[in-house]
Amino acid sequence: MTGGRGISRQLRRALPLIALLLAFFALFVGLGLALDTRTPLVVVASGSMRPVLYEGDILLIEGVRFEEIRASPVDGDIVVYRRPYDGRLIVHRAIAKGPNALITKGDANSAPDPFPVPPEAVVGRWTGLMIPHWTGLGYLTLFLRGEIFPPWGPVTLAVLIAAELVHLAARYVTRRRQSDRGPEDKGYGEDSTTQPSAESSGKQ
Repeated sequence: MTGGRGISRQLRRALPLIALLLAFFALFVGLGLALDTRTPLVVVASGSMRPVLYEGDILLIEGVRFEEIRASPVDGDIVVYRRPYDGRLIVHRAIAKGPNALITKGDANSAPDPFPVPPEAVVGRWTGLMIPHWTGLGYLTLFLRGEIFPPWGPVTLAVLIAAELVHLAARYVTRRRQSDRGPEDKGYGEDSTTQPSAESSGKQ
């Protein structure tokens, strides 16, 4: 029973973190439903859209139909699409549009992307809202995903998770050992109670 209480105590201590993770997941899902996209938040991973967007900016993305995308080299929509050969998310401007594909380009790049973007590859369009790079949140995400300073981000995350698991396991083992010792080992048994001796209790 004591071991069970120890586990329950550990779970209660972990509740704030679990609640935070669930709240973030609910927010992500809620944004996706509201904005009609599976990927409502995207972190800019390069400087190809400078000076409009910077590496580490977190963009709020909305779903968009292909026919609604405005294409122009000057003020075309900034869209997010999946690169065909590796599935990586790219944030570039739509500079031209055909019946079955977009031509995209990073504002800081000298040439358009080397492949057309079909409608099914488009994830969404930037809403104009973002969490700026200077907050550090986007950089932290890129670091933990291994997109900057690889492979130290994933390694750091793995070490932190392993350390926390070892810490929780050590505390559980310590509490289990304490519960297995019993009251006698803790100094609360009858043998540890001071009893008057026969000589001291008798009459002189």
